[in-house]
Amino acid sequence: MNLSTAQFTRRIKEASIRKILGLGRRELSLGYFLEAAAFCGLALVIAIAATQLVLPGFSTITGKILNLSATANPMLVPSVAGLLLVMILLSGIYPAIFLSAFQPAEAIKGKVKTGRDGKTFRNGLVVFQFSISIILIICTGVVFQQLNYVSEKDLGFDKENLLVIKRVESLKDGETLANATKSLPGVLTSTWCTSLPPTIWGADKFSAEGMSNKTFSLNYTTSDEQFIPTLNIALKLGRNFSKDTPGDFNRVIVNEVTLSRIGWTADETAIGKKLTIPGSDVQFEIIGVVGDFHYWSLESSIEPLAIFHIRNPEIPGVGEKEFIALRIAAQDSKAWKATLGSLEQLWKEHAGDAPFQYAFVDDAFAETFRTQQQFGNALSVLAVLALVIAGLGLLAMIVYTLEQRTKEIGIRKVSGASVGNILVLIASGYTRLVIVAFLIGAPVAWWIMNLWLEDFTYRIQPSPKLFAAVGIGTLITAVAITAYHSVKAALTNPVDVLKDE
Repeated sequence: MNLSTAQFTRRIKEASIRKILGLGRRELSLGYFLEAAAFCGLALVIAIAATQLVLPGFSTITGKILNLSATANPMLVPSVAGLLLVMILLSGIYPAIFLSAFQPAEAIKGKVKTGRDGKTFRNGLVVFQFSISIILIICTGVVFQQLNYVSEKDLGFDKENLLVIKRVESLKDGETLANATKSLPGVLTSTWCTSLPPTIWGADKFSAEGMSNKTFSLNYTTSDEQFIPTLNIALKLGRNFSKDTPGDFNRVIVNEVTLSRIGWTADETAIGKKLTIPGSDVQFEIIGVVGDFHYWSLESSIEPLAIFHIRNPEIPGVGEKEFIALRIAAQDSKAWKATLGSLEQLWKEHAGDAPFQYAFVDDAFAETFRTQQQFGNALSVLAVLALVIAGLGLLAMIVYTLEQRTKEIGIRKVSGASVGNILVLIASGYTRLVIVAFLIGAPVAWWIMNLWLEDFTYRIQPSPKLFAAVGIGTLITAVAITAYHSVKAALTNPVDVLKDE
């Protein structure tokens, strides 16, 4: 609407002549709507073509398979038709009302006044556009700050260079393969287990010594003696499983949250106490306590966890799924390729024709907040588009204002005003609009982002520096948009604008 207002203001005299020649207000309004329909129709064709071009890239950004198909989406055609109608009305209604209502004799003399109400309305559009842009830009910044915080947060174990071989349950004995991998080049250590972060899925109700008949939920995995050193998990109390102690098959290692949930003190008094499976006589002596580490997505808090020995037959789910996790030395791509080739060859020797499948733990953790990353990428695209549209709206306002104030600028120049004085005069009004937009948009963005961050157990606080940077950056953008046309108008020869003919 701002663009069309600025465009049609230049045609006031043309419209005046049309009215003098006999065209009525209805015919003039219809002409402006038809012209708006032509522009919007052409824009729609270009938009559909552009959408087809950018849709594959946008699908990659969002992680969704998107297509522009009327058969796949029956609402597409009526939605586009409705959008076209709304755009025609928005872009044509203001000039149709304004340019068809003036007196032609006054317009030809250049005495048409736009009125304070029209100016307030146009200023409101600029404030609204920049408010939306500021909200989207701030939200984008907060999303990426949160994702960066999550990706760099200490997990309590080392996820880097940790490779996982899948489908080990298809072998006769996973321990044999795990031991064989330790001799391969690049492999520092390996462990045989039934699950790994961030997908430790074992869980059951357990009771503990001194809890009477009460139970608590306990997540668990099972592993051999190398699980803790392979993942670089801190052992806070007690000891790890040992091959030299066969009785460790019936013992357990827990994390610190488990002790807290039971109500035990996290010290040496916890070592030797027992966990039990309700309804059975099976007991597991605690021999060690590890530091809390994230074995699920960072959107979840750390819950009680137990590590049982993989040879223990009493644990439900043992043998259903098995993995071998390997700690690989930091090395270049050529060495990595050699290590993977050696692992695949070793797998074929033990698994025959079974497919060799592997993954990396750091990639698995990245996948847990892939949706949030895609959300951030899509939001950044929208933020850029919103800023461009707001900039176009502001540009239209500036062009419109300069059209109305050409003689005023000429008089000021004749009176001694410099280019800088005129630039400050024009830019100050729009600077205030951007400041108002920031005062509206910043609190809204703060509220929206605090709602979004509630989904994260571990989250940042939106940084005031980000808000300040967005406000200053938007203000600089607005001044830059204003400066070009303002300076251009200020450099115009006042003689050319002050003469009537």
